[in-house]
Amino acid sequence: SGDVVTILLESYVPGDHLEVLFEATGMLNRSYVHVPGEPWPSLGDMVLSGKNLVVYWDWQYDERYPWLHHAWTHSWDTPYGEESQDEMSCMVGRGDATQPVWHLNNWLTSIYGFADPVRSNEVNDYDTLLERALGCWEEIDGRPTFIAVDFWGDGEVTNVTITLNKMSNWTAVSPVHP
Repeated sequence: SGDVVTILLESYVPGDHLEVLFEATGMLNRSYVHVPGEPWPSLGDMVLSGKNLVVYWDWQYDERYPWLHHAWTHSWDTPYGEESQDEMSCMVGRGDATQPVWHLNNWLTSIYGFADPVRSNEVNDYDTLLERALGCWEEIDGRPTFIAVDFWGDGEVTNVTITLNKMSNWTAVSPVHP
């Protein structure tokens, strides 16, 4: 299709089970294996090589499954679980801040300790999310690789990513709502 797909799996399923599923579906043959410290290939090179699936695993590294990239060795993320927008930051939450791949976490926690579906529209709003992404891009000198939200249907997450992907740097264009 010309696309590169990335999956971030949480640690609820053992690696041997994942291997069986990925092998049975043909996904294992398409999985790219990245070695920490080496540069990432371009998306085009990944597509041309047939290795257009990158799988991150929110679990420890296991040499038996080199295609299950330990998320916090190969990337990093911003803190999550904040109760207000004022608490959101661009600091390192988990992972290796020297890695070029990073996840911008963007959701608020409710009084019950879970993502807040009532305030998701507020943090996923086009202007709010774009401003946060651009601010972090400027602060850490790197575009967010991934934007993690809860309730992606609330707000305009897709339009924000389209805008960011069209920009060469955080000041490249005046952000215009698509």
